[in-house]
Amino acid sequence: MRKLHHLFGAALILGTLGLSHAADAADPVKVRIAWVSAPGTIIPLVFDEAYRNADLLKHYGKSYTVETTLFRGSAPQITAVAANEIDIIQPAFSSLVFTIENAKLTDIRVIGDIFQSGVGSYLAESYMVRGDGGIDKVEDLKGKTVATNAFGGALDIAMQAMLKKHGLTQQRDYTAVEIQIPNMVSDLVGKKVDMISVGMPWTEDAKKAGGKALFTMRDSMGIAQEIMMASRTGFLEKNHAAMNDMMEDYVRALQWFFNPANRTAALALISKFNKRPASDYESYVLTEKDYYRDPYAVPNVEALQKNIDLVRELGFGKTTIDVKKYVDLSFVEEAKKRLGGATPPGWQK
Repeated sequence: MRKLHHLFGAALILGTLGLSHAADAADPVKVRIAWVSAPGTIIPLVFDEAYRNADLLKHYGKSYTVETTLFRGSAPQITAVAANEIDIIQPAFSSLVFTIENAKLTDIRVIGDIFQSGVGSYLAESYMVRGDGGIDKVEDLKGKTVATNAFGGALDIAMQAMLKKHGLTQQRDYTAVEIQIPNMVSDLVGKKVDMISVGMPWTEDAKKAGGKALFTMRDSMGIAQEIMMASRTGFLEKNHAAMNDMMEDYVRALQWFFNPANRTAALALISKFNKRPASDYESYVLTEKDYYRDPYAVPNVEALQKNIDLVRELGFGKTTIDVKKYVDLSFVEEAKKRLGGATPPGWQK
């Protein structure tokens, strides 16, 4: 009997351990996502606790949870993902090159679209000059000072490409300076610089202050796969099922935001998040004046290849990168399959 008791106790312990292990295995995966600005990305509006919509996030808390972290730019995101402190980053096409070449993260994979510039009638960033500044064509920028938010960034790459087409080389034929985007309009009006590179709402602010668009990013480089989601293969392979669920929920939420029927509610969320009145966003956000987002978050791989080639041509990239080697469309393809694949309300090109 004593031996039987011991066997029963051992079985009970093993059973308890087995149940505990099963519970641990069922714990949702925490996905740590970096972001820079909203509503350029809607990631925090979709996943942060104060904004989550349980009707949209069918799998949240079951197979995955999300922790979002605000970053000030691409460089610290690259550092964080290299150190495995973040799981998903949102690089521009130019910073993707730096991630692969400089940080040596050859296991990085683009897994989804955040937004694109220059698609159809949707937003393309503008390069604004003063209306009375005597600059009417690109060649007039010779000897002038132009502003970019970051050397080697997406706006800077497009600006350099356009000026190069017109025979102007940076720091030889014109001076380029770095200025934070919120300060650009005042510096243009104050004649500290002769051209600024901005998107909405600063484009409208510049127009109201007497500025005009000299050219756009579309004029310079066509369609730009400007910002995207990217993660490392180790994380993706380990958490493939959870990432499929997360991407399905994200796409469902993305389509909700851009459905015209939900625009008032969506603007209210954006207003609450940024602590600014909804009227600040009403004229352009979630319309064709906004950036284009693919309805299933599918990145434009063809455009991305051209964008990356341009980075190299301008001397910021060292090697030829075959972008298809750094793209994993399986998650967005699965989301599209699960959600039916039809074009949802609010989308057109």
